[in-house]
Amino acid sequence: MNKIRHIAVTEFLAAVRSKAFILGALAVPLFSIIAVFAIKFANARSDTSDKRFAILDHTSEVAGAISQRAARRGDLAPKFLPEIVAPAPDEDSQLLELSSRVRGGDLFAFVVVEDGVVEAEIATGVRYYTDTPTYGELPRWLQYVISDEITRIRFEAAGIDRDKVDELVTDPAFRTMALVEVAEDGSLGGGGEEDATLRTAVPFAMAFMLFVMVMTSAPTLLTTSLEEKTNKVSEFLVSAVSPFQLMMGKLLGAIGTSMALAALYLGAGTAFAAHYGALDLLRPSLYLWFLFFLALSVMIYGSACVAIGSVCSEIRDAQSLMMPVTLMVMIPVLLWQPVLQAPNGAFARAATLFPPATPVLLLLRNAVPPGLPWWELLAGTAVCVLFMIFMVWAAARIFRIGLLAQGQTPTFARLLRWVFSK
Repeated sequence: MNKIRHIAVTEFLAAVRSKAFILGALAVPLFSIIAVFAIKFANARSDTSDKRFAILDHTSEVAGAISQRAARRGDLAPKFLPEIVAPAPDEDSQLLELSSRVRGGDLFAFVVVEDGVVEAEIATGVRYYTDTPTYGELPRWLQYVISDEITRIRFEAAGIDRDKVDELVTDPAFRTMALVEVAEDGSLGGGGEEDATLRTAVPFAMAFMLFVMVMTSAPTLLTTSLEEKTNKVSEFLVSAVSPFQLMMGKLLGAIGTSMALAALYLGAGTAFAAHYGALDLLRPSLYLWFLFFLALSVMIYGSACVAIGSVCSEIRDAQSLMMPVTLMVMIPVLLWQPVLQAPNGAFARAATLFPPATPVLLLLRNAVPPGLPWWELLAGTAVCVLFMIFMVWAAARIFRIGLLAQGQTPTFARLLRWVFSK
């Protein structure tokens, strides 16, 4: 046990003192800060130049309303400057002329309101022409204004009061509320309004952090094992300790490294939640479950990475063998959305009992208020622990042979034989 502890401490200190760990620990918060400022910088310097456009109105009823609403925008940037163009007998020539003006920069775009659109005739509508189709603010504004004006005209033609209709069809306020409960003093509590977005964001953030921690810690074990074998360092190590002790020391060191990263990210996440008034959504038990499932995940995927690194002599072989492990890590990511939509549904329960996905999905579902019942947490934890024990056992069988094996191309069939060899 002392040898395993010594190896684990050595691996942990070597990892946290490396530049890669420091950069990795700072990468996510720095990237988040840079992304926020970059978005604000880009939005502040977005295209706010005046947008001159032409209106070719075959109905003679919509163009005036567009001009009036454009004028009511005032100094709002960008300014929309409409130009009403009378329809010509030869529409094709007129469209070509307007297109030439757009290409020449005299117009940003032009819109054609087809005849019969007010009467809702089939195959009629509104056409928008531009050589900048990725710009969305002007066409969105035009679509809203034209649709609203055509609706007003239709109501007037039918003799219906538009304001009265708008009042009748106004949607009622729809709010998500917490369940009412009885407080310790016997009074009723709860029932307050909740932010559904935040309640979804917290489970997603917890699961995403777990995924990042695993992808940060586990692949490092493959690299170090491969380097030690290539440089013949492993041969000296196994002369002092057993292969199992060496592997367990590496895994415990990786757990320590991931815990250090988790402390940093959980602290930052807690401060972020407190800033936005969402601290009540972070139950204290979630922190313990996060650290517990993080340790299990690192043991599961880390043992696979250590085993792969011990049997390979070249990085190309390791990359091909890592594909199944990568798929195992990605499976719960692909299931996040349907599980979040129905965390207590049959699919979510079945997916949680699939061992490679259990740590992430069990944490995700437990983070959704009000959490999971104790029996489901116990069942999921039992499945996860059993799978972890199997993965560590299988990895140890491969590690003890692969560490000293030379000149053999690793294959899945050979690894399987090593697992069950005596």
